[in-house]
Amino acid sequence: MRHFPRNAYLAALLAAAFVACDDLSAPRHSEPIAAPALSVTGGNSGEAFAHVLRHDPAAPALETYAVSFWAYVGKNRSVEVRYQNGLPNSGVGGRFVRFTVPAGALTAGVDGKRLKNGDSLLITMSFDAVDFQIDFEPSGLVFARNTPAELEVWYGNASRDVNRDGVVDEVDESIMGSQLGLFHYDKKGSTAWTPVSSRNDVAWRTITGALRGFSGYAVSW
Repeated sequence: MRHFPRNAYLAALLAAAFVACDDLSAPRHSEPIAAPALSVTGGNSGEAFAHVLRHDPAAPALETYAVSFWAYVGKNRSVEVRYQNGLPNSGVGGRFVRFTVPAGALTAGVDGKRLKNGDSLLITMSFDAVDFQIDFEPSGLVFARNTPAELEVWYGNASRDVNRDGVVDEVDESIMGSQLGLFHYDKKGSTAWTPVSSRNDVAWRTITGALRGFSGYAVSW
């Protein structure tokens, strides 16, 4: 995949912390985030494989494709990113994704140094414009074992041709209803995509998973 540009958006995005980023718009030229290719035929050398879910070409753009916010030790923090049209039927209340860092989740930095109460860490999320893929920084951050972060993704605006065979049929609905989940890869370790414990709420079309650490994530099957 090509690399998602990381320009000088950081300072401007800090003001959007803990809100739905209403004052930000999609970039004119969004490129996919760099990550290991998701195989559509199978894994290599025993590695796990996945089929990435794609946005419907007719879906509205996101209000932003990158957001940064401060997470604090001992405090609950969450951030949401919505679709530009903001209509309730464009997501769960217009929402595409919600990321939550519980109060007890942030205990150490990427260097392993223990954080004290009140310490903070800047977290950045970048979204792919084509695939249901999300990149988290700082890479290597690990959350408390018993208090993981939580990622919720609404897939109601996904392409209905899930298996990309050119036909929308009951096979696609079956995949979307029973096989979707979160996959991740470790940017500092193996480049294999592996499944993450997650649940698929078919009625609300949401995938919710526990994040034990930062890497790249995708809604896949």
